[in-house]
Amino acid sequence: SVSRMFSAYREPAYPFFVAGIYFVFGIDNFLTVKIAQVILLALTAFFTFKILNIFSTSPLAIVTASLLAFMPLYSYQANLIQSEPLTIFLLITSLFLIVDIVKNNKSLKYYLLLGAVFSILVLTKAYFIFLPFIIAVMFYLKREPLKYVAIYILIVITVLLSWMTYAYSHTGVFNITEGRQNLHLYTRSIRATLSYRQQVSYFNS
Repeated sequence: SVSRMFSAYREPAYPFFVAGIYFVFGIDNFLTVKIAQVILLALTAFFTFKILNIFSTSPLAIVTASLLAFMPLYSYQANLIQSEPLTIFLLITSLFLIVDIVKNNKSLKYYLLLGAVFSILVLTKAYFIFLPFIIAVMFYLKREPLKYVAIYILIVITVLLSWMTYAYSHTGVFNITEGRQNLHLYTRSIRATLSYRQQVSYFNS
């Protein structure tokens, strides 16, 4: 039988992302998840182009975005279901929003969207937890509207505290994730003993 015990084995955003795909397209529909990863990589390349197009000429932006779009490991040649494509997409999207806010758009909706993207990013990889606050300080120094910056940070804090409270109610530990701990270290250690050819075979199997 399948255990339905709550687990904070890893951050929740990517499992929710995959679960949403399984809910729509069927359980263990790995092909659909891989297609979603390719779409995420394409969108990441698009936002990379948009960022570079602000600071440089179009040819450089096109070349850089194209190289990113054909990054083989994360979305094309690897059969693993990985959180990295979602993490990279969220990170580049947040960078695009930051640049757009500073350079062009000062409206509230961009701060709301940035708060949502940063919240999902931190719930995908917890080590980004201080990044939204660093960006808030940067906004303050850039004299961005203080009330908008406060709303953006409030979104991040509210989302993170809501998840941490939920995790605490099920595990007794007030954090985003309990981590993969010894099991993750063991699997990574075993993988490190493989030869390069064996590792390539592993990623493509």
